[in-house]
Amino acid sequence: MPDTPAGTPVNCREFTGISRDAVNKFREQVEKAGQPLPPGDSYTIERSGVKLSVDYTEVSETLRLCIVEKPGFIPDSMVWSIVEDQMRRGAP
Repeated sequence: MPDTPAGTPVNCREFTGISRDAVNKFREQVEKAGQPLPPGDSYTIERSGVKLSVDYTEVSETLRLCIVEKPGFIPDSMVWSIVEDQMRRGAP
């Protein structure tokens, strides 16, 4: 598991079987929530003190998300709950 510069392990999840259409819909949902995203398939999302890295590999249809940074009072489970809700909304 990769480490952050501070040495804290990064918490990652991979979603497989994710089509380009699903990724595009996920991006739309994130942007509708007020988070503009740069073009491309690898980027970082920052919101309310939480930083997520996003990497999509179209060939294997794999979306990898990692919690890179977050306030200590926000549990990982809360972050993943929000991410998974966004994934469901963006799924075809």
